[in-house]
Amino acid sequence: MSDANLSGPLSAKIGNLQELKEFYCHGNDLSGEIPEAIGDLINLEVLILSENLFMGPLPDSIKKLKKLESLFIDSFTRKSAGLSGPLPSFEGMPNLRQLYLNENSLTGPIPDDFLSNDKLIEIDSVSTEALAALARRKQKVNVGLRGNRIEGSIPVSLTKFQRLNIDLADNLITYIDNELCQMDNWMGSDVGTYECDAILCPAGYFNRYGRQTNPLHPCEKCDGAERSDFLGATKCLSEIKKREREILVKFYNECGGSRWKNNEGWLEDSIDICNWHGVSCSNGGSIDTIDLGSNNVIGTPPKELFELENLTYLWLYSNPLKFSFEGIGQAKQLESLLLDSTGLDSLKGIGRAYNLVDLDIRFNNMKGKVPDEFSNLVNLESLSMSDNSFTGELPSFSRMHRLKSLRAASNHFVGELPSFEDNYRLKTLDLSDNKLSGSISPTFLESVDTSETLYVDLSRNRIGGKVPGELARFEKMTLFLKDNYIYGIDRDVCDNEKWNDGDVGQYSCDAILCPPGTFATGKGRQSFGGSECSPCKDAKFYGQSQCIDLQDFYSSATATQLSVLITVAVVGVSLLLM
Repeated sequence: MSDANLSGPLSAKIGNLQELKEFYCHGNDLSGEIPEAIGDLINLEVLILSENLFMGPLPDSIKKLKKLESLFIDSFTRKSAGLSGPLPSFEGMPNLRQLYLNENSLTGPIPDDFLSNDKLIEIDSVSTEALAALARRKQKVNVGLRGNRIEGSIPVSLTKFQRLNIDLADNLITYIDNELCQMDNWMGSDVGTYECDAILCPAGYFNRYGRQTNPLHPCEKCDGAERSDFLGATKCLSEIKKREREILVKFYNECGGSRWKNNEGWLEDSIDICNWHGVSCSNGGSIDTIDLGSNNVIGTPPKELFELENLTYLWLYSNPLKFSFEGIGQAKQLESLLLDSTGLDSLKGIGRAYNLVDLDIRFNNMKGKVPDEFSNLVNLESLSMSDNSFTGELPSFSRMHRLKSLRAASNHFVGELPSFEDNYRLKTLDLSDNKLSGSISPTFLESVDTSETLYVDLSRNRIGGKVPGELARFEKMTLFLKDNYIYGIDRDVCDNEKWNDGDVGQYSCDAILCPPGTFATGKGRQSFGGSECSPCKDAKFYGQSQCIDLQDFYSSATATQLSVLITVAVVGVSLLLM
């Protein structure tokens, strides 16, 4: 199925092909995560998924492929972040002799048990799998990990392989044990001739391959004062910084740099780019941060910014600029993108920002439905998209298993309140000031650790039903539910004394929501030092913050009136906190 113009995710139904031995799907536009179902192909020997747009970690189920001999998921031509997460050990896969994961975003050290089968051999040294593992130690084993973010040293445990070829160029490797440099048959016998240089060039040196392969092209010393701490460079830091300077100059010229509030150091030849205002460097001197928030940056930042190969933090908040996500897939290390209060009006292309951990797009001009590609951001831990004009249903967050904080307040989202039962790390959830309906599911936040301290704000929606007793499993929670259509509270949740900063311990159910026929200015509940639940014959629902017919008000309220309701509520809370 290679080069067949295929796109979209790889279907989990592939796991039904139980007799499949070889699967070739090179050079397509397959995206998303590789499904766990791949591990059901227990007869698979060859898996070729190179030159696609996969992202996220390799599925844990990959270790079930005991017969796998060749695994290719590298990418030299696709400008995307690729696979992420720690490098797996591939332990217990005795037949794997070709492993190519070049040009991805894999992190962490090479595990000590990388390609190990010691446990297998100890249990039964004459089994078919154990014999395959023992035979592999004498066979040629090829490993390609070039162009990732693998760090630390190369484990000495790899000396068990007599004929290992391992490509680790352009990573963050800092040390090679001399014992590895005595493995004469490694790297096509190059180690027998060039020793350590045949594995990786020393720090401060470079070679087009990141290592020496013949006498005509040795590892050459880099010119200039800058010196990298990492082995296996294919180009010198001075060359990288020259290109980075060109990109920053273009950014300055196209985004009104001469009128920035602070442009100290910019374009001055005598000042290193790492000392230009708002620019920081790491990894031996390569740019990792651009922080120009509230600096009068105008125009559209050039897509070349995403070519800064170590750019991790891009903070352009509170600037009157236009922003395009074109090319963001090239920013393989970009983790934090702050674009709040910038005038952002489109998310087209954001689905390629696979490695984002922190995204802030609050206070912008976003309208319409959140695009489907948004669900590709599976590495997000913090997402802030409040105070826009998004419409339609909330996007699916079921694949964002790392999500800890979600803020999507003050939009126009509709549809039923999701349960977020798959988001087991979620601690902060603010969906207030939308038009969400349905009820709070008994499985709401079901997979979250019950000992976590949670903050949940669902105020000013159209949520009905009862506050479910299943929420009582959480020991400590701040729960805001005012101004919804809630008609009941399960008594079990009223016994959690630590809820709402201890208010529930003092006022029981009233500290969660005032009962029908009453209201409490600001919070819609009783709190220490705050408003009490006062009589109001018009208040039909639990937790009203004003003495009004809430249903009639929502059905007839203009945007201005709703704004007044929100303002009154905020002012009320502010007064209570003074």
